[in-house]
Amino acid sequence: MSQTKQTKITNYSLSVGEVTEDKGKFIVLSPTSENLKESNSYYPEFPEELALDKAVPLDTLFFYKIEQYDSKPFPSRELLFYEEGIGELKKESNNTILQVITPLFYFTKDDGRRPCVRRSAEFDKDGKKLLITTRLPQNITDLFQFKDTVLCSDGDGRPNLVTLEENSVLSHTKNGITSQTLQDLLISNYEPLITQCDRFELTGKSSVLISNALRLKASRSRPDNPQPGTIVYNSRKKAFQGYDGKSWKTLKWED
Repeated sequence: MSQTKQTKITNYSLSVGEVTEDKGKFIVLSPTSENLKESNSYYPEFPEELALDKAVPLDTLFFYKIEQYDSKPFPSRELLFYEEGIGELKKESNNTILQVITPLFYFTKDDGRRPCVRRSAEFDKDGKKLLITTRLPQNITDLFQFKDTVLCSDGDGRPNLVTLEENSVLSHTKNGITSQTLQDLLISNYEPLITQCDRFELTGKSSVLISNALRLKASRSRPDNPQPGTIVYNSRKKAFQGYDGKSWKTLKWED
């Protein structure tokens, strides 16, 4: 099956982070009491089940916010820098990494909040821990930052962005609203596929239809405008019949 990149929007999850040499990657750490203290978090403790790597699956796009504070204790602490954008979690060696895909906005005390296209500052690399959180979209335009996505709803009060890969369709399955190729849909769906379409045509020069059995639906009447090569099962005559371009012929079977 093909792998489709998903998008997840969560109400709130949090982890502690570390700066790496690659400004587009941050190491994601567990929100233990010690890590929270080193990041100067408001929270002295945080539920492990709401940690970033527990709430957001790997290789899933989500909105992130990374904050870096000074060392003064809450409530005197000051926000030095933050960045908001779109990223995904990856596994590298034994570490969980936040991979930045699209940085959107940054903040400093001097610049205020500005788009990252005119960015003039970066995170301090002197060993200060960071706070990495998920965030909800701030306005409707945030929802259109993801390429090739469809806005859906699971009815939980949050938008659900489904990424459509090339040659895929939007599908509603027991796993929710997802993007699936036709092959994936046929493999994973055990319910009968029913369509009102009058024609299903394979146009390849070497097209082959393979199945354990082929069943023609019984009919008391034959098509009005048959094409040569048409085969039906005539329930009145209890026989298979084929059209050769001029007339219908009953197909003979060996006893």
